[in-house]
Amino acid sequence: MKERFILIKQGAKHIALFLFGTVFTAMVFAQDGNVANTKLTSGRLESILISVLGLASLIIGIRSFRSSKRATSANKRKVATIAAIAGILCIILASVHIANTTGGFGTGGGKAGAIVAITLGAAGIILSGLTVNRLRHAAIQK
Repeated sequence: MKERFILIKQGAKHIALFLFGTVFTAMVFAQDGNVANTKLTSGRLESILISVLGLASLIIGIRSFRSSKRATSANKRKVATIAAIAGILCIILASVHIANTTGGFGTGGGKAGAIVAITLGAAGIILSGLTVNRLRHAAIQK
């Protein structure tokens, strides 16, 4: 159990480092004309929050996929379904955000973050589907 906690702690550090690097890179390279636009606008904040939902979907999908190798249970199927719903919600919210965003990349609207959120949500949905498929095949083989 202690080893598992250490792995989760290391994974959380990697995720935090990735998010920090993403936000820092977006702030440095976002340009509004010739001047770097380093402010956290409402559009960027919205796309970051949607991306966090997509990241949660992906993490839950990965964890349920890994745990589906061992044994089947109805709880694992529910967790995979929650991850899929979170991924679908993430894609819907990010699509609405892109549709309502005016301006291009680097203007502070959060268009690039919404595209990242769509990717994360889609990955979470795919992993959830693989988990449910694996659980279904394990139930048939019993």
